[in-house]
Parts: sequence; C-alpha cells; structure tokens
Amino acid sequence: MKVLGERVTKLKRVFIFALLSFAMALASASYANAANVIATGWHYSPYAAVGSYLDSVTIKVEVGQNFYLGDYFGRYTSESYTYGSDLNATYKSSKTSVATINSKTGYVKALKKGTSNLTLKYKGTEYICTLKVVSKGSLGTTGKYKTLNKASKELAKYYGVSITSKNSTAIMKKYITIHNAQVSLKIASSSNYVYCFSSSSENVWKLINPSGARAYRVVSALETYAKDVLDSIKVSSVSASAGNKTFEVTLKKALTAEQVYFLQFDKGDYESKWKTSPTTVTFGATSITAWDEENTDYLYYGKCKVTKNSKKMTVTLYQDYDHTKKAKLISKYKYELHINMTGDNRIKKTFTVK
Repeated sequence: MKVLGERVTKLKRVFIFALLSFAMALASASYANAANVIATGWHYSPYAAVGSYLDSVTIKVEVGQNFYLGDYFGRYTSESYTYGSDLNATYKSSKTSVATINSKTGYVKALKKGTSNLTLKYKGTEYICTLKVVSKGSLGTTGKYKTLNKASKELAKYYGVSITSKNSTAIMKKYITIHNAQVSLKIASSSNYVYCFSSSSENVWKLINPSGARAYRVVSALETYAKDVLDSIKVSSVSASAGNKTFEVTLKKALTAEQVYFLQFDKGDYESKWKTSPTTVTFGATSITAWDEENTDYLYYGKCKVTKNSKKMTVTLYQDYDHTKKAKLISKYKYELHINMTGDNRIKKTFTVK
C-alpha cells in the first residue's frame, strides 16, 4: 500500500542519511573534489551513502564474478555526482593473476582467490580500493542469489540504451524478474532500487550482485520514463451512487499494455511479487476528500483497479489508508478525487453523488 510504502521508503532514507553522515565524518576537507567508493546497501544516487577512499575500504567478491569498477566509484563535486564509468578514467590491477581489469572500461574479472589493489586514475590522481577474491559460495551468493544475478545481468545489457515505447515493456519484464527475485530473497524492494551489497563491517563490503549497479541505472531511466507514461492517463467522468462502497471512473482513453506495466511498476506493492505480463493492476495512493453542505471536510482513501484495453477504473472507498475499513458514498456530498501518479503529479476530478 502506498502510504506504508512511503513509510518504508522514509525509513530507508533515514538509514541512508545516517550512513552518509558517518561517511562525511571520514571524508577529508576537500570532499567537494573527492572520489569515493560507494559503500552502501543501496546503490542510491546522487545521495549515496559513501565510504571514504581510504585503503581500508575493501570489496569482497567470489571467484568468477565480473563487474565494472567504475560503477562503484563516484566522483562528487559541489554540484553533481558522476559515476566512474562516465569519466575518462584509466584502471589497473596490482595482481593480474588474482583479478584482471580492462584499462579503459574498468571491467574486472575475478580469477582466483587472493588480494589485488584496483586503481582508478582520473586527471592524474589515483584512487585505490582493495579487492579480495574468495572461493565460490563463501559469501553465500552461489545458488541463493543465482536468479537475482542472472536477472540483473540481463537488465544491465540495456545500460546506455534509450527507453522507448517499443522496448519499454521488454525492459520492464526483465526488471520484474529482478524485483521478484528480491522479494523471494526477502530483500526490501522499491521501484528504483537494485540490491548490490551486503555489508560485513563498516569498511568491508560483500558484492553479491555484480551487475546490480549497472542494472540500477536502467531502473532509474525506467522511473523517469514512467512519469510521461502515467501522466498521459486522464479522467473523463465519474459515476457514483449513494450507499455504494465503490464507484466507477471513466478514462479518456483505454489503458495500453505499456501503461498497465508502468502502473504496476510505479504504484505496485513492492513487497509482493509482480506479474510478468499484467492485464489487471490494483493500487492505492488515492485520496478522496468529501464535503457536505456546511463545507465540513471528510478524508477517505481509495484503492483503484484497472484493466488493459479498458477505459474503466473501479475505485473502492475506505475510511483508513490501510484499506481495512470500507466506507459508503453519501448522497449530496461533493467529492474530490486525487489519483497520485508520479511525484506531485496527480489526476484530479470533482464529482457529486446522486
């Protein structure tokens, strides 16, 4: 449910802010021009909690894991955050028998157990992190995270590809596979997060999802794209009768498959598994204000149900945001329906019950 989801998101942000505060205490006075290794349970840019680029920062990976080092380095300035992968940087490994790294792309291959210092060099300055390669299964990633890793790798292939109406649902299906894998692993999930790390201490990070950072950037692009897709949904009219607990909303255009996909993505319950090919989506995030002849306001909450290729949307009225106590429509009351779509954008419609 949306309100509960918002509370979980707020708790995540509090946790992230706490990590950020700790990292800031470690960072030098020249923080505005520093480069940092991202060290957080959530790859959350541009407000990522970061560990300083001290030599004590270590990334643990299992043998056979491959990833782009630049995806885990970020350069902060007073105005922006830039991934190392987007910088004209060069890379090297101190022990190529343990891990090789492409000098131009920063692509790391973990070959055998051991330790290697990985270096990102940008504008004459070198930033180093320690890579510790361990045996397969020692981080608990083998088997348990197999589906998540495979799905993230598939989605990461779309990194750098523009999202359009032609490929958006194909990309969305791949993200849904990641989402469902996270739910199965009982990893708290949200529309714009792809799990990357599991921490073992404040300075040592176990990389359990090598492609997670790159996949996250595709998900962020999906979130941006979703705003236009959902903002195109418009209400034409509302039909409501006194005594009923539901009413019907007619949309100006029938919902497309793409819109249904993105309704599930943006408004779905992030703690539940999603349908790979949804035809019907139910979501909350609807507030309904009613007022009587004396202009006394009453706040209700709604749950919407929409179906692909249909102009109809059914809204069930509730007294509480947890959607446990249904309410009845009252005659002669005026109602104002708000359907929150993306951020502050919302559909608004005023109607009177017969």
